[in-house]
Amino acid sequence: MTKSTLIIFHNNHKTTSMKNLAKAVIAVMKAVKGMEKNSKVGTGGSAYNGTKYSDVAEVFNDAMSLNGLCILPLDIDDSLTLDRWEEADPWSKPIAGQMKTKQSVFTTVKTKYLLLHESGESIELAGYGHGVDPQDKGAGKATTYALKNCLLYTFLTPVGKIDDTDTTHSDDIKVPSKTPKNAAYKTDAEFEKIVEWVKKAPLETNARIGVTLEKAKLTDAQKKRLEALRIVTDEEFEKIVEWVYKNNDDMKNRVKYALENYTLTDSQKAQLNLGITLDDTFNDR
Repeated sequence: MTKSTLIIFHNNHKTTSMKNLAKAVIAVMKAVKGMEKNSKVGTGGSAYNGTKYSDVAEVFNDAMSLNGLCILPLDIDDSLTLDRWEEADPWSKPIAGQMKTKQSVFTTVKTKYLLLHESGESIELAGYGHGVDPQDKGAGKATTYALKNCLLYTFLTPVGKIDDTDTTHSDDIKVPSKTPKNAAYKTDAEFEKIVEWVKKAPLETNARIGVTLEKAKLTDAQKKRLEALRIVTDEEFEKIVEWVYKNNDDMKNRVKYALENYTLTDSQKAQLNLGITLDDTFNDR
């Protein structure tokens, strides 16, 4: 993801006339009437149409060189923000759901260029851009967009059929909610792999549920299903047994309720069923 906005002109050069430079800029504006958004960026619902840097550079390279203009980089002021997080990887082997470290590098640049005419007249331009990448391409994205939009804004070049801004009132723009970096399980298949991993080790079931709930972004339904898989601890089971045997007349119904509503180990289930068996044996006598 990349973004570049803002172009500012600075004239730090003492010249008695800017006539040649102005004439050349106007000539480029006449030559480059507009550009199309002929490149699709991203995939799915977040995809958008954009203009390739290579197309912009090619068009302005021709128009500027024909009119005695060139643009030179003077300075780049950059800043980096590194964000790291962990998320469950449902496709990891040998155990699905192992935690995987991911990162995002957010790069911002403030750039300065010199728009120079062959007569010696010049003017300083400034731009801004930022880019996001998981590795080392953020700086390239940011500087590319800064220069691309500096050229487009300097020569007032319209892009696409609809401008990027000024078509929607700020009151109509929804503020995006803060989304955790942990990846969501967007499909049933992905979540089923997590459930399978949780069930694989009965002695670690509760720990695996805890890790998944802490590290992964889940829907309420997914959380509820995971919680239902939680194994009853020995302490909790003693309380269930105490409740079951508290009323002999209703013991069978209570055992049935416990078996249906709690995730028990095989030994815990056997202990509850044994109580029913013994009760039936004594009643038969």
